[in-house]
Amino acid sequence: SSDTRARVAARIAGEIRDERVVPALARLLEHRDADVRTEAARALARVGSPGALEALSEGLASPHEPVASLCAYCLGVTGSPEAAEALTETLRQARRARRITLASAVIRSLGRLGREESVPELRRILQKRSLFRRHELQELKLQAVAALARLPGEPAREVLLEVASGSDMSLAVAARRAMNTGDEDAP
Repeated sequence: SSDTRARVAARIAGEIRDERVVPALARLLEHRDADVRTEAARALARVGSPGALEALSEGLASPHEPVASLCAYCLGVTGSPEAAEALTETLRQARRARRITLASAVIRSLGRLGREESVPELRRILQKRSLFRRHELQELKLQAVAALARLPGEPAREVLLEVASGSDMSLAVAARRAMNTGDEDAP
């Protein structure tokens, strides 16, 4: 089928890692078939060029939650400072728009990315208070603790120490576990 051909073409494009395929892969991020979108995003991450990272960053703004989350995941494996910037901004926007699924995917990706510049935004999530949607916010906070455990440097550890001695017992336990194990799935 044409979907199968598109998926295979995206996979091959990622393997050759040629910047010239980036525009075609970027278009495939909005393909009707989820497998094609997945291969396109993975291929863009493998290409890893500034244009590919830009295409993934633009994909974060997709109104389709699975596309945006997939782009977040792929940016998270790149190790790129530009990816950290795009993910951090997307996290701010997702929180404001109450796109909890996207915010959750971005937090996990920030942890996966492993860049210290993510610490301030993760700290903001941990400091946020809300009378409404407490359960959703608590889930984001637990994910922020797990993400911080994966980040290098003293700033991430300092935030985890603050949380570990805080009054929210579930977060404190998660932070202590994260510091003791370094496990990204600490909560």
